[in-house]
Amino acid sequence: LYDKDGNILEGWVFGKTKSNVYSKIKLFQNNDKDYIVFRDMSELYILNRRGQTRVTPEVNIPISKNSEIFFSQGSEHRKAHFAVSNPSGTVYFIYENGKVDKKEIETQTKNHIFSYEDINGDNVSDYIFTDNDHTVCYNGINSKRLFTYRYNKEILHGISFYDFGNNDIRIGTGSKDKIYLINNKGKLCEGFPLIGSGLF
Repeated sequence: LYDKDGNILEGWVFGKTKSNVYSKIKLFQNNDKDYIVFRDMSELYILNRRGQTRVTPEVNIPISKNSEIFFSQGSEHRKAHFAVSNPSGTVYFIYENGKVDKKEIETQTKNHIFSYEDINGDNVSDYIFTDNDHTVCYNGINSKRLFTYRYNKEILHGISFYDFGNNDIRIGTGSKDKIYLINNKGKLCEGFPLIGSGLF
C-alpha cells in the first residue's frame, strides 16, 4: 500500500495471495466501512484499509476467469452485497456478514463476461452477460430477460457503462477490430459500430 508520493504506508498487514492477481483492485464504501476487494485465480479477498480480512465467504466460490467483483449497497429486494459469477454463469452474492446466496439464470460458457449494473434505471443492479457474440441482460428483481443484442463479431473486451441521465444508459464493448455502443433497450446506437480495438 502506497501513498500518493509512492511511499510505502505503515500499518498495512496483508501477506500474500495464493496465486497471481489479474483483476482490478477496487475500493468500495458502505456506511462507515471500507472494502478493498480483488481476486486471484481461485480466491476472493475482501479486506479493510489495514489489509486485514473484513469478509470471509461462508463457502468457497469458484469464480469465472472474466468475472469482476461488483458491490451493491442494496435495496428492498436484497441487502448490501458483493456479486461474482462462476464459470457456468451462476451469480453468487456475498453479504457483509459472510453469508452467501446464489442465483441461477442461464448457463454461460466459461469465457463469459459478467457485469452487475443498473441498466434499466430502477436503482436495482441487473445481470448482464456477454458471451461470444452477444450480450444478454436480465432484470435484477425478477430475472426476466430485458434484451439480447447480437454482434457480428466475437466480443473480446470488457463492458463499459455510461449513464447520461433520463434513463439513457448505454453499454460499450469491442471485438478484435470494431467497437460497439448499445442502449438499454438492446439497440445499436447511431453511428456504430466503429473501427477500433481494445476497450471502448
